[in-house]
Amino acid sequence: MKSKAEILDHYNSLISDIASARVKAAEARLPRFCKYHLEHSLDVRKQVGGEPNPRYNFIITSRTLGLCVKGSEDPETWNGDICEDDVDAQRCPYFELKVTKEQLLTQVNKELSDLDWLKQNQPDVYALAWVLEETPKLSWWQRLWLKLRPLRVRRALPVVPLLPSGDPK
Repeated sequence: MKSKAEILDHYNSLISDIASARVKAAEARLPRFCKYHLEHSLDVRKQVGGEPNPRYNFIITSRTLGLCVKGSEDPETWNGDICEDDVDAQRCPYFELKVTKEQLLTQVNKELSDLDWLKQNQPDVYALAWVLEETPKLSWWQRLWLKLRPLRVRRALPVVPLLPSGDPK
């Protein structure tokens, strides 16, 4: 049988794993994590006021379209870039994280304090919290680690130019 100290160590390591996973997920270079990403809803109306809608989207794979809104303040220079796929964000030189360290810390604390969320998503932590009769929370050193650790985003992938169709390479 495990001692209380061994159970506490395992419990704290599981909580650290949750925090590390949240940081890793937040650092992912994905469109939805960029501060310039906007999910714009598509126009699915076939008619507007009895007239055919020229903006009707007849090819519907989803009801939204991901757009990069960096520079959209000036419509003269903004070219309305589409940022839908993961590779778009991985090649984007303007990518910036949407989430801050403070927001990340708040999110982790909120998830750990929500016992229903823990029961659904982290049953091991929930069971140990029940056994130890404790409310899961980040320890002081885990909070310090989250505050001091910078959020790092991988560099953008290089954009490989497409070869002209007549080039034999």
